[in-house]
Amino acid sequence: MDWPLRENPHLAGVPGWMTAALATRAPVTGPAATLWVKSWGVTALFEADGEPVVFKDASPALFPQAASVYRLLNRVVPSAAPALLAEEDFPGYSWSVFGYVHGQTVKDDGSPRAVRAMAERLAQVQAAVATDEGLAGVPGYDVASLPERFAADLADQPGETRRRLDRALPWLSSQAAELATAVPRSLDHPDMNVTNGIVSPGSEVVVLDWEEASVGCPLFSVDRLTDRDSLAGQDAADVVDAYLGALPWADLAGLRHAYALAHQLVPLQRAAEARAFARALGRQDPHTRLTGVLIDEALRRCQTARTS
Repeated sequence: MDWPLRENPHLAGVPGWMTAALATRAPVTGPAATLWVKSWGVTALFEADGEPVVFKDASPALFPQAASVYRLLNRVVPSAAPALLAEEDFPGYSWSVFGYVHGQTVKDDGSPRAVRAMAERLAQVQAAVATDEGLAGVPGYDVASLPERFAADLADQPGETRRRLDRALPWLSSQAAELATAVPRSLDHPDMNVTNGIVSPGSEVVVLDWEEASVGCPLFSVDRLTDRDSLAGQDAADVVDAYLGALPWADLAGLRHAYALAHQLVPLQRAAEARAFARALGRQDPHTRLTGVLIDEALRRCQTARTS
């Protein structure tokens, strides 16, 4: 993938900025590779004093809390996330540099052990930061009000979809109220998938891409690790139990009950996040089709819970 500065003068000053921000002995060189280019930013690999570093451009700066999240993680659980080496906010965009994490992704590892280890690492991070004062500096959402708040913003959905959700709201609201008191608030990582975990040479898992994290229900985060693409042929219950077993907040039975509550509600939170993301990018369609799919999934999970 070609480095896009040839078409984007906004990125022309990146090597010079990195050289100054990192106070390197020699000018930063690269990019050695452009990892991805999207309409909202670029991620690329550079070299600083002989070491690889990861540069991220966020334009627009959709997640202003990102630096606060990484500083919290680097202070409380430094081995669990990439090291934030430098960051700066500019009018309408932000740049950041991270230490490169050596190893292979959990997906490339391909073993059930690696997926369980990623789930356990997530739980360890959430438990470690839950009582830290730094958590107060990260934006969050209210778990108890999630169903009503979500249902109030669905003008783009078909009438039947809204009516089905309205009929389920009393149940969903009761589940959300119970969940809000079942576990402490902590970081919710909305993109916990097997490409965002790196198995280091020492077999520890480092979790990437905390930019979108917010303070809310920590149990929501494990949802994507239990989908078919992440499971590597294993039972979702094994991954969930590995995750819950690493949490210190209650006995396993109590945490399983809390997870059952969260399992019903997480599609609504992810739909709300997708809609907010689309609007922040100025899109006319706030992920209308995806919203409908996620509402259907929440209602399916709700029905399963009510009849089991």
